Amino acid sequence: DVAHPLMHELALLFNETVCLAVERNFEVVYIDVVQGPGAHTRSEARIGNASYMHCTGIGKLLLTNYTETQLQYFTQHKELVRHTEKTITTLDGLLEEVEAVRRLGYAFDNEECEIGGRCIAAPIYDHLGKVAAGISVSGTVFHLNDDMIACHKEKFLQTVAEISNKLGYREQ
Repeated sequence: DVAHPLMHELALLFNETVCLAVERNFEVVYIDVVQGPGAHTRSEARIGNASYMHCTGIGKLLLTNYTETQLQYFTQHKELVRHTEKTITTLDGLLEEVEAVRRLGYAFDNEECEIGGRCIAAPIYDHLGKVAAGISVSGTVFHLNDDMIACHKEKFLQTVAEISNKLGYREQ
């Protein structure tokens, strides 16, 4: 109820698909999806569908909750399946990527799940400052390019932060 109207605004802003997802059993599970009116691709994300954590923007956000030991456990129990040549498939690569996401405060999927597909994702924090969920905008690499992201990134991050705040998060 809190996120959906703001997801709709983002779908209109980017003209792409916006997803809300959480973690369940080492997977990303989509709990809301809003298609932009002129989305350049139809997202495979459907409410209730699960996806990989190591190669999705939201998954990488959720992995920032993990310690290095927990990430080692994750890679021992979940195969880092290669979907494209850009998919991270090693523990070292995953550790490096998760650290980069921590520094940036948001994540990308740059053709890691599908050739030609890209997403930017931002975290929704709970009242303890833990990443409880994530919001992503997905599209083609041609439409969701660096210029498009640069143009709308601040509004995207502010909107997702607003969702966190409405759910009780207060930045320390």
